[in-house]
Amino acid sequence: MVAEGKAVIPCNKNHKNLVPIGIGKYLRTKINANIGTSGDFDKIEGELKKIDMVIKYQSDTVMDLSTGEM
Repeated sequence: MVAEGKAVIPCNKNHKNLVPIGIGKYLRTKINANIGTSGDFDKIEGELKKIDMVIKYQSDTVMDLSTGEM
């Protein structure tokens, strides 16, 4: 699949503990989503839209990184 251009295996030879993972057609990709508000960005509507996408695309993990008030 790599030779056909349907997948890539990104890696940086300078990373000592590298675990190469393929990304592309017919391969499963892990989805992580970060949500949250801050002192500079306190609009909850956008974060709720992200949660809708998390559910729609079955994200593997969701992390709330809020530092602002709700």
